[in-house]
Amino acid sequence: MKTLVLAFLFVVAGAVYAQPFDEKLCTTITFNGAPHAEGCVTYYGLQLSPDLQGIRAEGISQVGAIGKIKQTPAGPFKVTLTETTTDNGKTPPSVTNGDGGTYSVDMKGLTKIMRAQHKSADRLLKVAEGLASGGKKKAWGKD
Repeated sequence: MKTLVLAFLFVVAGAVYAQPFDEKLCTTITFNGAPHAEGCVTYYGLQLSPDLQGIRAEGISQVGAIGKIKQTPAGPFKVTLTETTTDNGKTPPSVTNGDGGTYSVDMKGLTKIMRAQHKSADRLLKVAEGLASGGKKKAWGKD
């Protein structure tokens, strides 16, 4: 259902917005409540289709894989996933910012989450490699 809603939002936003988007994806990890690690990646100058849609589809895929990892209510690690989409520093109408949720896990669960994120990044890199082999000069945005 979430995928259908996001797909609808992309169509609506595409009809309204032609501006490039910036997409920031962050992972924050705490250990027993204290900061342990944080990492963010920001993609600048994305076109709504296929760039932003592709990155969001990967995000949905990643959250789905992470959702299958056994939660440990008393797990020492808390992993929080967030996303922020902006257009010239402002959140565009009809484009929602997602919260991938917070997951309570043990060390085994943490490594599974990190593995899911690396697989997602690898799929995005394969798309960029395909674009490069087709003669494009940029992995996203307009050439």
